[in-house]
Amino acid sequence: MLNRRHVLLGMGGALMASPATRLGAEAFEWQPIAPADAGFSPELEARLDRLIAEKRAWNLHGVVVARNGRLVLERYFEGEDEARGRRLGKVSFTAATPHDMRSVSKSVVSLLYGIALEQRKVPPPEAPLLASFPEHADLAGEAGRERLTIHHALTMTQGFLVAVAPLLQQLRYTMIFRKHIADP
Repeated sequence: MLNRRHVLLGMGGALMASPATRLGAEAFEWQPIAPADAGFSPELEARLDRLIAEKRAWNLHGVVVARNGRLVLERYFEGEDEARGRRLGKVSFTAATPHDMRSVSKSVVSLLYGIALEQRKVPPPEAPLLASFPEHADLAGEAGRERLTIHHALTMTQGFLVAVAPLLQQLRYTMIFRKHIADP
């Protein structure tokens, strides 16, 4: 079962690969490195602990720091959590704790889109969104959808009720991962 750590570290590893030839599903074993050897303060963990103790950061679920393909720091905490609006109460997080990552996904998709855009593998943000999905031509028939651009999907500013958002989110992920990056 994939957990939050595997997802985050796998995406980070894929982004740091040079050149990135494909997104693999194989397990990746991170090699640890001391904070000082990675260019961080040798007191990185102590500083994080102080930040939390002084309540300058709160309800952190986990912190993973990687640099140049090496694992610098990995810590998990106890905090309040919810999943899709349902309160879960206080949870002791670990690398294996399932986690609702909707908001994180938006940032990761936007980052990957920017990389793919620089490599000219995806259309520009102002391109019509539904033009990238001829298999969903039926969606373009409704009034107002012809104005939608990739920018609208990336910024979640389509202007539709929440009931439509999951489909547009699925289209966004499909556009980034399947249609453009997977193509040679």
